[in-house]
Amino acid sequence: MPRGISSFAAGSALSSIVEEMGEALVRASYSTNIKERRDCSTALFDIEGRTLDPASLPAEAHAESTDLMRALRAAAAQTRGRHVSDVIVLSDGRDTTGADAFLSLTDYPLFISTVGFAQPSADAARVGDIAVRNVEAPQRAMVHNEVPVAVMLSKDGGDAVELPVSIERAGQVVQTQTISLGSGMARQMVTLSMTPGTPGDFVYTVRIAPPAGDRNVTNNQAMFKLRVDRDPIRVLLVEGVLRSEFTFLRERLGNDPDIDLVTYVRQGHPQQATSADLFIGSELINDERLEQLDVVMLGDFEARMLDETVYEALRTWVEQGGGLMVLGGYQNLSAEGFGTTALAELLPVEPTGGPFEQIEQPFAFELTAEGRTHPAMFLTGNVAEDAKLWADLPLLRGVVATGRPKPAAQVLARLPGSEAHAADGEGYVVLATQPYGKGHVGLMAADTTWRWSRIARLTGRPDTMYVRFWSQMVRWLAKRDINNDRPAIAVSTDAPSYERGQPVRIRVRRNPAVVLPGENPDTVSMVVSITAPDGSTQQVAARRDVEANQWSAVVHPDRGGRFEIAARLVSAGAEGDDAEAGPRDLASQRTEFLVVGNALETENPDPDPGLMRRIAYDGGGLFAQIDDARALTQLLENIDAKPRTVVRTRAATLWNHPALFILFVVCVSLEWLIRRRHELV
Repeated sequence: MPRGISSFAAGSALSSIVEEMGEALVRASYSTNIKERRDCSTALFDIEGRTLDPASLPAEAHAESTDLMRALRAAAAQTRGRHVSDVIVLSDGRDTTGADAFLSLTDYPLFISTVGFAQPSADAARVGDIAVRNVEAPQRAMVHNEVPVAVMLSKDGGDAVELPVSIERAGQVVQTQTISLGSGMARQMVTLSMTPGTPGDFVYTVRIAPPAGDRNVTNNQAMFKLRVDRDPIRVLLVEGVLRSEFTFLRERLGNDPDIDLVTYVRQGHPQQATSADLFIGSELINDERLEQLDVVMLGDFEARMLDETVYEALRTWVEQGGGLMVLGGYQNLSAEGFGTTALAELLPVEPTGGPFEQIEQPFAFELTAEGRTHPAMFLTGNVAEDAKLWADLPLLRGVVATGRPKPAAQVLARLPGSEAHAADGEGYVVLATQPYGKGHVGLMAADTTWRWSRIARLTGRPDTMYVRFWSQMVRWLAKRDINNDRPAIAVSTDAPSYERGQPVRIRVRRNPAVVLPGENPDTVSMVVSITAPDGSTQQVAARRDVEANQWSAVVHPDRGGRFEIAARLVSAGAEGDDAEAGPRDLASQRTEFLVVGNALETENPDPDPGLMRRIAYDGGGLFAQIDDARALTQLLENIDAKPRTVVRTRAATLWNHPALFILFVVCVSLEWLIRRRHELV
């Protein structure tokens, strides 16, 4: 069995200190005869007893506290069964457990020597301790919007310094600024501005570059959490009467995280001349408000409900790039409807030119050839699968008979079997769109698309197609990318940051507006994994909630730092797939959260040589400062190449031991049997 010298690093040392310590030990080793002993080896352990590679020490300290007694026990356990000469403790001596347990070192099975860190240099006295005391930033912000980050910096003494302060994310510098701190004690509030370009949940780090001689480099950074939301699509929905089409549309568009919906419903009835809120003018829709909107949706009301100036403003706004959607009904497409206003030029169909006609018979929503390739109707990327999804929708009831489509219009859906009655001989228009200037205009002549939502939910199925249709139509009208940047799942936490040990509640929500090819609701599962600051990953159990399309999980982080959550929607295989094929990922999403670590390590960063001397004295070894080459040489020369024999005496009372009593009974019984055999009893 080869002999070994076991050592481990403990305390809040950074990698630079550990490297300096290792180099000092190597230099001292050359002056001893240890290098000549081919049968000696060295092992390095961290504060938790894990083996370390001397060639790739960690870049920073990860331990939340320093428990030297636990570290000593871990080193003894790791080397059990090996011939060990000495244990060398490398630490600053700042034990943060608050327990005085070092008296038990007299019973420790190995000899212990200690190496302490150097005391603060004269440069540190001239600089003082520079720290990031506080960071104030909003918890939520909009993408592509400027975010102010207020940073409080402090210096407890020393000369004046000029240092860069930066904001980083995942190792990349986002913003930096150079600041000056005056001589002596100084405090300064610095405001840095950054503009996030990607939506999501992120953990940022505010870092100040420590000058040479900074007494405590562990407080030169602070982290904060920021949720970056997408710039919402601003939609105004105006309705003349409270009807089912409006109710369902308001509910579903209002739940879309990418849509900021504002609604207006007229309170008065059009046949009641005394109604105070019957007609509205430019106070609802004007040029100033239209500049803040992306899409305007007009429900069922007669043309006189709005002023002519409003219709003129809408036409100009659409021509400049706005999106307009007309929801067909009994009023807006009648002879007194929008065909008599400035909107007639925008609509993708001509006025009927005859009496108003509403077809009430049930019909299937049937896409035309143009509709199957229109971006707003695009679902899975597979034409056959898309056709099946549209064909499975519940029947609609009610569609307004319109005039023929305009030359620039795209008819996306028609009423089946109405070819003989339609103005163009190809069937009544159900859904049509048209470009107008820089904007888009849409017309839905059917007024019962709400059935796609209600009937689906009554049968216990999600109303995915209803949500997907209106969500994509709004995005197309707003000229947003409707095929990309639409996550199928969204993962979030209930708070931006947590204390160490506090439960972190994770929620994963499935977006029903996104259709995933091959998804089977009965075979999908949610897999959630957590990546810790040290790079280790663990999987946590995600439980499906009572609410549809939602999962939740709870974790208890045991350390501080930046954690990353990865959520994956996994399918065991769709119908028709190879039975032997394994699970496959349908969608994935990531987010981050912050855990605030223990502050005991940074309260007093100065080394404690007194405790290190005490450990060495109780452990039967020597103490040396890391910058004292002579003491280090003496410490290493004191290591014996031969295994040390430790003799320990322990007193024990044997007269009342159970084994002794059993032995006594056996002896008496044996003596009685022998005497009986020889007829002595």
